[in-house]
Amino acid sequence: MVDALLTVTNDTTPPTKAYWALNGGNPDPNALDPQVAFGQTWVDTIRYGANDTELTELTGARLESFLWWRTGLMVEQQRNIRERMTLFWHNHLPTEFGAIFNPRLTYVYDQLLRTQCLGNFRQLVHASRPTARCWCT
Repeated sequence: MVDALLTVTNDTTPPTKAYWALNGGNPDPNALDPQVAFGQTWVDTIRYGANDTELTELTGARLESFLWWRTGLMVEQQRNIRERMTLFWHNHLPTEFGAIFNPRLTYVYDQLLRTQCLGNFRQLVHASRPTARCWCT
């Protein structure tokens, strides 16, 4: 039983596009982030925008998508300690999504915590440093 709880793999699927914008008063999945098909992942797609407002709206939608994905993993978690430890490290090695405002890097950091959640603390902190530095640029 204990072995089953401590057997941890990072077998999650990435967050997907489940957001849209209004187009003539109707929800249109292609009105926001047309590069990504509805239901497909946005993780490896570059953020773009014709202006700062469009970029901000797209970034906000992707961050919200990430948070819904993350919450879903916690609610529907497997019977192991992975999600609890990932949340633990999110709370102890905090990052502020609003300050980073980059959904892809937020996802990469989450995957780092998820992959190394039961590993060596020193290695985890060392591995998170380059990620944190590149978030500021």
